[in-house]
Amino acid sequence: MIFTFPTGTDAPIYHWPVATAAIIGINAVLGVFQVLAPDLTASLWQVSGTFTPHTWLTSNYIHGGLEHFFSNMMFLFILGIIVEGKIGWWRFALIYNGIAIASAILIDVVARAFGFPPTPGLGASCAIFGIMAISLLWAPENTIQFQVVGLLMFVRAINWSFEVPVQVLAGLYIVLNFAIALFTGFQESSELHHLMGVIPGLVVGWGMIRFRRVNCEGYDLFSILAGNRGSVVLTVQEEAEKRAQQRAAAKQRAVDIANSIAAMTKYANDGHYEMAFKKLQGIKTTENAIDRHHGMLVKIINGVEKQLDPQNRQQVEFRLKLLEFYLANYQKLQSQVALKIARHYLADNRPRQALKYIRASVADQLSDSGLALRQKCILAAQQQIAHGSIEIQPDR
Repeated sequence: MIFTFPTGTDAPIYHWPVATAAIIGINAVLGVFQVLAPDLTASLWQVSGTFTPHTWLTSNYIHGGLEHFFSNMMFLFILGIIVEGKIGWWRFALIYNGIAIASAILIDVVARAFGFPPTPGLGASCAIFGIMAISLLWAPENTIQFQVVGLLMFVRAINWSFEVPVQVLAGLYIVLNFAIALFTGFQESSELHHLMGVIPGLVVGWGMIRFRRVNCEGYDLFSILAGNRGSVVLTVQEEAEKRAQQRAAAKQRAVDIANSIAAMTKYANDGHYEMAFKKLQGIKTTENAIDRHHGMLVKIINGVEKQLDPQNRQQVEFRLKLLEFYLANYQKLQSQVALKIARHYLADNRPRQALKYIRASVADQLSDSGLALRQKCILAAQQQIAHGSIEIQPDR
């Protein structure tokens, strides 16, 4: 005796299979009732062509014996994990039961349309075939692991496993059932009933992808066939959540910037220019509109220059840092600031570095006194170079 059963899948699972477990549990409970009260549960069977609405759902939760029950539940377990793992419990419960009802209605319609004799039907197979069709569309390249255990010829123990891609397993079952139904002239049969489950499953699976209600991460059948494997398309809900997160982040960023501006203004007014500058730098990293803080930076620079002690290296270097920050972010007083930096390097006996900033100043932007200062700086740099100045980059 040999047993083969699914044990797992490599499909990404984002939700616990709560609904799958609950559906299996309900089937098990009703299976016990079938044993204890067979006459009562007989009223839950569907009889094709009779259009008995309550049986459209109930017939999917009762089975014709233990073998029928276990074989169905094994496939419901593994396929339910794949599908419910992508959409969560309540969507899966709705889809599963919707397919069960839709397939039962199709069975009644087909039986009435083609004059099939009333035939009792029961079992979760139709709904499971619908879930199988969805798995084929949503996760064709993922695999299902199977375990084989038992005794070969009642002598040799067997314990081995193998993997089957979803597209192979689902495709094989669907094609096999279609072939049998075709071979029998599409007379009423279990295979025909299974196909009645495949139809709503394919419709639901396609619709969920088409209208962005499920995220298959670009590994659904349609993305693969279109050559877009791995191209993620957010669901409508995920996109809405992303926009909400962006709005919340923008709102928080605005609050943070407002707080930083208030703190920066207070620090500047109190003469704590280093703290004010740190706040300004922080604002620059979170806000593109740095230009509107031009006046504050000028205020900080002017305040530092008023307090500047030329013998205090830390203060001198901080002033240089402010001027270079200005030059990197603003254009308004570019030439004047460039000359200030040039004078710093001349005082530091670094004429070549000074000339670089002198060239950055534009003569047309300077007043007569500015032009005179520019020329004076050029001459001073040339004299330092002529006297053989050796520039050494100081540590900061």
